[in-house]
Amino acid sequence: MRLSVSTLLILLFAFTHLFAVEDISFSIDCPDPVTLDCKDELWDLSMYGNATYTENYVTSDAGLPSIEYFLNSCNIGIIKRTWTVEDQYWNQHSCTQIITVVGPESGDLDITWPESPLTVEGCNPDTSPDITGYPSYVNTNPCAIIGTNYTDTELVFGPQCKKIRRVWHIIDWCTYDPDLGGAGEYFFTQTIKVSDSTEPIHTELDTLTVGSYNCVDAYVQVPEIELAPSSCGGEYTITHNSVYADTTGVNASGVYPIGTHTVGYVVNYGCSLKKFFYQTIVVENDANPYPYCISKITTVLCPVDTDGDGINDDGKVEIWAKDFDIGSTNNCASGMLQFSFSPDVTHTHETFTCDHLGDNTLQMYVTDTHGNQSYCIVTLEIQNNTDDIPNCTLGLSASQDHDYLISGQVASLQDLQSQTPRLALTSVEIDTLAFLLQDTTYLEIGQETTLLSDGTLVTTILYDTLIDNIIDTLITQSQISVEASADGTYAIDHVELMGDYLLQPVIDTFDISLVSSRDAEILSAHLWGNVKLTDPYMLLAADMDESGTVDEEDFYLLMEVVRFRTFPESIDAYWTTIDVKHYAKSGEFVTAIEIQDFDASIDDNNFLAVLKGDISSLVDAAADTGLSSGVEIDIASEAQSVITREKSSTTLAAEITDVVISPNPFHRSPVITLESPINTLMILEVYTVVGRLVGSQEISLSKGSNTLEVNAKHFAQRGVYLIRLQTEAGDKASHFTVVKE
Repeated sequence: MRLSVSTLLILLFAFTHLFAVEDISFSIDCPDPVTLDCKDELWDLSMYGNATYTENYVTSDAGLPSIEYFLNSCNIGIIKRTWTVEDQYWNQHSCTQIITVVGPESGDLDITWPESPLTVEGCNPDTSPDITGYPSYVNTNPCAIIGTNYTDTELVFGPQCKKIRRVWHIIDWCTYDPDLGGAGEYFFTQTIKVSDSTEPIHTELDTLTVGSYNCVDAYVQVPEIELAPSSCGGEYTITHNSVYADTTGVNASGVYPIGTHTVGYVVNYGCSLKKFFYQTIVVENDANPYPYCISKITTVLCPVDTDGDGINDDGKVEIWAKDFDIGSTNNCASGMLQFSFSPDVTHTHETFTCDHLGDNTLQMYVTDTHGNQSYCIVTLEIQNNTDDIPNCTLGLSASQDHDYLISGQVASLQDLQSQTPRLALTSVEIDTLAFLLQDTTYLEIGQETTLLSDGTLVTTILYDTLIDNIIDTLITQSQISVEASADGTYAIDHVELMGDYLLQPVIDTFDISLVSSRDAEILSAHLWGNVKLTDPYMLLAADMDESGTVDEEDFYLLMEVVRFRTFPESIDAYWTTIDVKHYAKSGEFVTAIEIQDFDASIDDNNFLAVLKGDISSLVDAAADTGLSSGVEIDIASEAQSVITREKSSTTLAAEITDVVISPNPFHRSPVITLESPINTLMILEVYTVVGRLVGSQEISLSKGSNTLEVNAKHFAQRGVYLIRLQTEAGDKASHFTVVKE
């Protein structure tokens, strides 16, 4: 058999291949596996390597691989690159590269949430996220798939306020893992307040002023604050802070004490917004003073020469409104009352002449320190009881046509020449007068509107009239008052019969020169016990406070008169008057004469007047007349020197001279200067005005001039002290009165 050439070649190739396989070299190599982040470049995988193959020791490029993607929606998973090469013998060789794609190490998003809390103005505004804001974030994961959602819960607090609770929910699906505590899931609650912040408008609240008539408080009717409703609808909530109001709501009415009070109102509007209003409430003490008046005073004219020709041509008397007062009192106010003949408090007195003979009706106003006033209707009868005023007559009425007199004299144991007593005859019976006061108040109760034919709209305000009737009561007494003549004699005529009267001298002035430091020394010596006042008139002059006992308080009052040259306000009367007849019969001092069932003229109603504090005049008068029984003197202490000489001339035994104590009065302690003829010891003792020893000290005196300071601790309190000086011989002593301010 003969074979063809081609057949032979094939057989040769097969034979060669069959017996030469072990001699052929072939291999394929893939790039190493790669792990990438999802943010890395995945569009050109050749950068992560290509496969090669080696055949018969020759290396070649394996070409393009086939690529399979096993990635999820977040681009996370694996990518397979497979290369396949056929060798010379048509055998298939392949290799595969695995590219692993992973997510970022951290899945947290950097989120900026919308503003919270957030207020949106208006009644029904747009609250969509387009207005209130969306969350924003920085996407640190380019592979992320982020979803956003929200849910709203609306809470309504009224037409002016509601709140929206908006819960935002964000999920990064590429990092979300519910098994890892909700990784990749984010929540945020946004609070949105929908508020009507339009402020309520109200005019300034007027000050309310009411009067208190019980001296303590008054009920105040406070109008409620009225505000127009909110533009969103609904009423405002209003409260106040008054502790005196009956309720805690908008009505602040209640019982307020006297004084000025500020009530604060809080108006709540919108969402937790507040506006404050303030109102002043003034409760004034309007309790009027209580007038107690003399219903009638009778007085006489004094002749006057008005044209200076030496002939009396008219009569004149000056009457003060206070003359009609017999004990008006404050109701609630403190301080002094003022008396006037009109509401003008400066209208304190009036002058009456012959033109006013007879009865004159007056109004006596009583005004307290708050300006509250009450008044009495009183009568002033002007009489002319002298022939020295020509053409000054008035015919008497039937009730006045009688000439029954009450007369007498007011004399003084001291100097009364410059003082003019006034005799007041007061009826004992008390008259009670009632009078009606009306207070009219107009209250607006509505409006009435009328449309006229010409189109004009006329509004008429309707008022209601309230009339308060107040019945007040006045207690009054009648009084006739006359002035005594220069010698103290007086006569009150035209006194109505069968009445009960009280006759009382009134002396409103005094000569201050009559009361001096010498009077204080005498009283000090009496209290010390070295001088004993036994004369009843001296004791009466020493009893400054009319307590019936001469004591330390009387000395303090007397020292006030000496130092300030006037009587203190606590002393009501400067003079003490004595009914002479009553004292002669009973030995008892009474200051006024009681006249019961007056039915005939009485002409011996005599009084003695004693000026308080003027003890020395009575002592001197007793000495001049030889009536020394009114003063008992302790000879052993030689205290009689107190009432016969001044301190500047005082000597101590015959040993020390020129004793001067200064200053006097003093603030801390006084200084004593004296002359001593020898070196000696002296005992200094300090006593209170009633004789209680409060300190002593032993002092060495040198011959000649000595200056000594008394220990300040002896004078613990302000007041009057007695300093007693005695040498070591102990046979003589002297006393000095000093005052600590």
